[in-house]
Amino acid sequence: LAGFSAGEEISVKDLIYACMLPSGNEAAEILADHIAGSGPAFYEMMNDKARELGAFNTNYVNANGLFDENHYTTAYDMYLISKYAMQNETFAEIVSTKTYTSAPTNMNPLGYKWKTTVFLMDPASEHFYSNDIKGVKTGTLLAAGRCLVTVMEKDIDHGENAKYMLVLLGADIYGNRTDFAETKAFYNWAFSDYTVHEFYEKEQYVRDVDIRFAKTKQESLALISAES
Repeated sequence: LAGFSAGEEISVKDLIYACMLPSGNEAAEILADHIAGSGPAFYEMMNDKARELGAFNTNYVNANGLFDENHYTTAYDMYLISKYAMQNETFAEIVSTKTYTSAPTNMNPLGYKWKTTVFLMDPASEHFYSNDIKGVKTGTLLAAGRCLVTVMEKDIDHGENAKYMLVLLGADIYGNRTDFAETKAFYNWAFSDYTVHEFYEKEQYVRDVDIRFAKTKQESLALISAES
């Protein structure tokens, strides 16, 4: 929960921060009601958008993600939905925020201070991994285990960036944070096994091509790389 009380007035932007940083379930349902006029109307909008994105194995019956046997998704569908959401600059900025203080409300003159639950990108956390992690969201239920969607963008060769999204579902809910540990392991593997190699420098001779039957009567043509 984000900590709101009945009758509290807060902006839509702060409600989105409340959803995405501390997992404010009440904030999600408030937004659903505000946008569509009712929860069920918004859930229908969610399902329409999921199908539009090709997430055909997803069905929503609430906005907060709490368990319902008819509320489900898959790792691939979460990838499609998250990839689409991250194309929105405001959303991407919100989910990559480590701490945020809301504007004052009619019931809280100091506003609310929230921290991300994606501890991998929080230097103050024992689970911190990298400043290159840019969100996105944790989710934990007894039925679903620990779930985590992350994006990592890293300079791997002097300005050449590699960008990955990892969707991890069903990690062990007890003991150590296996969702964070497994995510670290996947990224370590990706960035150690996939690197940039330069095959040819700019304006480097590559090879001759046989063109002996060309109208120019040339026997060969030298190929030179235009760029590295």
